[in-house]
Amino acid sequence: MKTRIALTALLLSVILAVPAFAQRGGGGGGFGGGGGQKARMDAMTESFKLDKDQRKQIKAAIDDAFKAATPIRAELTKARLALVAAVAAGKAQADLDEATKAYGTQSAALADAEMKALAQMIGLLTPEQAKNNAAISSAFFLMKSAFFDDKKWDDIPDNMKGY
Repeated sequence: MKTRIALTALLLSVILAVPAFAQRGGGGGGFGGGGGQKARMDAMTESFKLDKDQRKQIKAAIDDAFKAATPIRAELTKARLALVAAVAAGKAQADLDEATKAYGTQSAALADAEMKALAQMIGLLTPEQAKNNAAISSAFFLMKSAFFDDKKWDDIPDNMKGY
């Protein structure tokens, strides 16, 4: 009994902590060193040396993708809450497996939307810009979990504020 309670507490703490870590993808350069933090779009503009028209096109494309991901975010939140409720209620392993699978499905769908937005962004680059591997890597980390919460995708990631 004590083992089940301990495992339940551990699982709940992990499930509830995941949004805090995953909310904003973090890391990967692109936020600038030293004193200045950059919003995602500013970091990508600098990394790829985007011109004004490219910046506008890319921002519009990612804004549209972010809006289109709204139902996925809603389903992900529902799946996360269902998983927490199943653990808290001491549901059978089959129920926990089903809730975990539902959460994983929605999490993968959101990651898919983010990576499709990244691919669309890369398609708007010049061939020379698209060869900039450091900028591509930075953009990947900037887009990872960018659509996770209801805040604007371009906000400075919460886990980077104050650094």
